[in-house]
Amino acid sequence: MNVTQSLLDVAQSLMDVAQSLLDVAESLMDGAQFLLDVAQSLFHGAQSLLDVAQSLMDGAQSLLDVVQSLLHGAQSLLDVAQSLMDVAQSLLDVAESLMDGAQFLLDVAQSLFHGAQSLLDVAQSLMDGAQSLLDVVQSLLHGAQSLLDMAQSRDMTRDCRDVMSTNTADGIYQLESPGVSNMTVYCDMTTDGGGWLVFQRRVDGSTDFYRTWKEYMDGFGDLTGEFWLGNEKIHQITKQQSYELRIDLEDFAGNRTYAVYSPFSLDTKEQFYTLHIGNYSGNAGDSLTYHDANAFTTKDLDLDRSPVNCAKICEGAWWYNKCCISNLNGRYTTGDMYAGVVAWDRYLSKITEMKLRPTST
Repeated sequence: MNVTQSLLDVAQSLMDVAQSLLDVAESLMDGAQFLLDVAQSLFHGAQSLLDVAQSLMDGAQSLLDVVQSLLHGAQSLLDVAQSLMDVAQSLLDVAESLMDGAQFLLDVAQSLFHGAQSLLDVAQSLMDGAQSLLDVVQSLLHGAQSLLDMAQSRDMTRDCRDVMSTNTADGIYQLESPGVSNMTVYCDMTTDGGGWLVFQRRVDGSTDFYRTWKEYMDGFGDLTGEFWLGNEKIHQITKQQSYELRIDLEDFAGNRTYAVYSPFSLDTKEQFYTLHIGNYSGNAGDSLTYHDANAFTTKDLDLDRSPVNCAKICEGAWWYNKCCISNLNGRYTTGDMYAGVVAWDRYLSKITEMKLRPTST
């Protein structure tokens, strides 16, 4: 009984202990449940963090992909840059080669320049020598020309001054010179040193001077009496060199006067034998300057500066202006009171002569 009670007591004690353990177990279970709930919450938090981490991982992967692409692009650019660098290096090598070639060419050019300069100096020396030879040849040519001119002048007679070198008598001579070859003229070798070629003479009115343009161009009359040599011949003579004009006048009382104009020339036929005279000297008075620079007018060709034909008014042929102060080719009157030619400033002259001579001696 006692043993049973003891066993019951022990069993009760064990039951109490078991209950206590059960309580502890329940408490532990509650703690475990709490810890499980906490663990569950932590798990959910961890899952959320894991999701966030996964998102971050995905973003990081995207960035990594971008960076990778950028790296590939950078690598491509680096490759291009490297290629450009290689090309630049090649060009630099070529440039250096060209520089070397250019330097070589520059050296060659410098050598050629020095050679050219030397040749130029030689050429200059040759030019100087050639110029000296040319000067000598020129001098020889001038000398030869002078000798030729002297030789030709012995046979060439351009005017009465040339004739006078071999003949000193008044009279008729033949000129021998280009332009005046075989021209027959009358030479006055007496007046004022001689050498005058007479191209007009009036002495008695025996020759009609009221003629046409063509007759005055060709000339008419008798060289030993009254005549006009011809405008074309006068032009051909006066174009050879510089000439002076002398006009000799004599009235019925034997009084003589003269007028000289220097220089003197006639233009071409195409310029109507226009008169050109220079300064006047003499004692007859200046009655020709008024007619200077005028064309030659005849009764059939009116070239004067008047509204009427002065050749018809003055009954002659002359270098009329508006109309005349002198008119040596005018009508020669034969009346007792007014015999002679209306010649110089309206004074009558019995004899008139127009003649030319070179201005040079």
